[in-house]
Amino acid sequence: MVALLSVCAAPAYSQVDTTISLADALSHAANASPDVARGKANVWEARSQQRLAVGAFLPQIAYQANFSNADLASPEPPLALALPGPTYGTGVLASIDLFTAGRRGAQRRAADAERTAADASLVDRTYGARLNVEVAFLDVLRASDLIKVSEARLARDQEALSVAQHRLEAGTSFRSDVLRAGVELSSAKEALLAAQAQYTSAAFELGRVTGLGRSVGANEADSTIVRPLPMPDGDVVDLIVSGGPTVRSADASVDAAIASVRAAKAQYFPTINASGGYSVYAQPATRGPLIDGGNAWQFRVGVVYPIFDGFQREDGVSRADAEADAASATKADTRREARAAAERGLANLNVAGERIRLAEEAVVQAREDLRVQDARYQAGASTILDRLTSEATLVGAEQDAVTARYDYGIARAQLEALAGRSL
Repeated sequence: MVALLSVCAAPAYSQVDTTISLADALSHAANASPDVARGKANVWEARSQQRLAVGAFLPQIAYQANFSNADLASPEPPLALALPGPTYGTGVLASIDLFTAGRRGAQRRAADAERTAADASLVDRTYGARLNVEVAFLDVLRASDLIKVSEARLARDQEALSVAQHRLEAGTSFRSDVLRAGVELSSAKEALLAAQAQYTSAAFELGRVTGLGRSVGANEADSTIVRPLPMPDGDVVDLIVSGGPTVRSADASVDAAIASVRAAKAQYFPTINASGGYSVYAQPATRGPLIDGGNAWQFRVGVVYPIFDGFQREDGVSRADAEADAASATKADTRREARAAAERGLANLNVAGERIRLAEEAVVQAREDLRVQDARYQAGASTILDRLTSEATLVGAEQDAVTARYDYGIARAQLEALAGRSL
């Protein structure tokens, strides 16, 4: 029995390795989040595609050099003198498309739109990572507050057990009062262990999302959980629907798809290409002083017009049209989803704010009720059951107040993630 009590008395959680502020947590997470890293990679890829689209308007320049040799033996000296020896050559070549029927311009517009979509997606991923960090940060604070609630409950229950024992010794109560007070004290210890375990889990989750990889505590003094929005609800909805990162990404995807359709249709027109170069060559004779060599300029203009390519052009246009239709449908649905998410987030925020007010009022009333019941029980005017009922009411009200405060903070963070900016 003594061993069991010692196990129950042992702490269910370890102390955190470090405590950080919310700003530091967000800074660490920006470098540790795989979603943000993927978003940055998408931006770099889109930037590279932009460079390729610009490069299509510029000439392609190449340097070439060659060397060849042939050794063909001949018994006839006159013929042997005429055989060629090693051949050397070097030169610079350049080519450029003069006319592509708007294909290059369409590809450039598509690349610009893809870059815009990638930038918006990066913002979305960044604020998604911020949301994960803020939720983890608030969960640590929530667990810390629940520990305080459980510790206060444990202290009250220990005092109630002491009062019940004194009354039993004085002959003014029954042993069942002591037993019931003991059961309540055990329940309070169990609740404290659960709260401590929740704190440990939340601290390690915060360590994971920040990339620190260990137990991390939250600095309570550096967080303002309940902050009103700086604008009316209607303006918040308009901001999310018109300028949220998911909406901007969907808009840019539609622009890219339309430009891709234009680029695909350009395949029905001819392509005009110009090329030119300058080369130097030398071909000394195998035997004798004869040397053949010189330099040369060349310039060529050509037209390429595929008459039939096995329906590849038709396939390209069909695929581009289908992608454009899908992108348009996605854009419309993204706007509807953004509005629904904004309205849902505002509703959760407003409900949480009202719950905070109601829960704080309930805590005040429950504390007064418990104070009255404690006084009545000590005076012998009520039973232990009345006191335990008031205790349970107060614990529930305190837990509801903690939950409401942090639900408000999470709802606010969700709105910021939808808006892609701090509110």
